Amino acid sequence: MIKTEVRDPAQIVTYTEAIETLQKTFIMTEAASGFETGDVFVWVYRTSDAFLDLVREHRPEALCILAYFSVLLRMLEHFVSSPAAFFLFHSAQVF
Repeated sequence: MIKTEVRDPAQIVTYTEAIETLQKTFIMTEAASGFETGDVFVWVYRTSDAFLDLVREHRPEALCILAYFSVLLRMLEHFVSSPAAFFLFHSAQVF
């Protein structure tokens, strides 16, 4: 989707890096028998400012990637009882 819909080469790199880092985070949490909040939020710290700018601009591709991050949040027990992950996912859907 990214390579067919996005024309700007810099944005393609930004999206690709965000996706690859998110994939690594999913793999890490699946491999761990028990993971902690910090394990999930590693993606946020490793995500570039350029990607966050695309989220702020409500770019559909960035919001789609962000929605996948909300899945990780839902995997955390204390987020299940909190509306934080639901709000994040719902916000991505709205835009």
